[in-house]
Amino acid sequence: MSQLTAKTDFKGHDAQFDDLKDPTYRSVIRDWAEFVKLKGNAVASRLLEEAKKPWPPHTLSFDLTSNCNLQCPMCSYHGDDAAEAKFGGKNVEVDDVVSFVERAGGAHSIVFGVMSEPFLRKDIWDCLARLEPMVKEFNFSTNGHPLTQANIEKLSKFPVGWIRISCDAGEEEGYAKWRIGGAFDVFKQRAKDLVDVFGDKVIFHAALFEQNASSLRHAPELLEELGLTVLEFGRLNITGPSQRNGLTRLEGEAFRSFLMQIFQKCQEKGIELRYGPHLMGAEDAEWFFRQTGGQLGCKDFEGYRQTVCEEPNTYLGYELGGNVNFCCGGIRGFPVDGNIFKHDGEALFNAKPTLMIRAMNKAGYTPKACSKFCNKCYRPTI
Repeated sequence: MSQLTAKTDFKGHDAQFDDLKDPTYRSVIRDWAEFVKLKGNAVASRLLEEAKKPWPPHTLSFDLTSNCNLQCPMCSYHGDDAAEAKFGGKNVEVDDVVSFVERAGGAHSIVFGVMSEPFLRKDIWDCLARLEPMVKEFNFSTNGHPLTQANIEKLSKFPVGWIRISCDAGEEEGYAKWRIGGAFDVFKQRAKDLVDVFGDKVIFHAALFEQNASSLRHAPELLEELGLTVLEFGRLNITGPSQRNGLTRLEGEAFRSFLMQIFQKCQEKGIELRYGPHLMGAEDAEWFFRQTGGQLGCKDFEGYRQTVCEEPNTYLGYELGGNVNFCCGGIRGFPVDGNIFKHDGEALFNAKPTLMIRAMNKAGYTPKACSKFCNKCYRPTI
């Protein structure tokens, strides 16, 4: 494992991600250096040792392909030609994925489709069939287009936890603008067919930003038409593609007005509105809590922000091209040369970047990546 050791010693392997403006393991190293100064070597070393976790984690996240059938301007991987050239065109062998999960001893959950459209792989059905004896549930992120009725029938044979269908618009004009290469009528039909089979396991997911807010104001009506019952918002992460495409986050009064209108419509239509902790800051959360009588926002949002995140303890994600993520929010781990599935998964799960994140979290020290992506603000617990 000498190659793996070299990679986890952080010798300059994140340059390929510089233009994406995402936090990388290098930002973790900088945070760790400050943390050691604050806590001292003895405490830091002890916390690092205690941060090791049993293998396998609760969730493994894979991509069978890095390709997508759409090119959406907010997407880190396919948001423009530069991103597509960097991340597109990669595939893995099903044998390698199955062998990896076998060596891991199985997993509770496997997620497909972090950086790609998973159902572009025609052999995904063989992969699921071979993994099924080792996995409790499969979860998918998809734009829905490849899920014909025949494919939905195939999918229904497997244990599915949730299917997140991405759609960053609420009507036809917005869909054409923000889901480039897609067809609105096809998306709607696929969504209806999925709901017929999977019901409330189907989640309508949208990235919210300033430029698509007017389209997403129609989302509750669209969900009602399609029979969907769960509307989930993320918030635009500023990356290289989103910056090059001129996209900005929805902020201030415009954000409050938007979410209040969506909330009221969802209440009327019996739709569950979900939003991540990164969607709103503490002031917004308190404002929404008061405006909605506690139905939106959070009375103790500061306490929620300070709750230690479980993701680095329970999640390992592999991106094609050789990068490891230890958080669902996109903190980039450390690139690994060669076939990522040939490496020791446990060594990756408990490699130094992950241990450092866990140790800092436990001690109440907020890494900058956690603050940026999930609005975290940990307080000391030890």
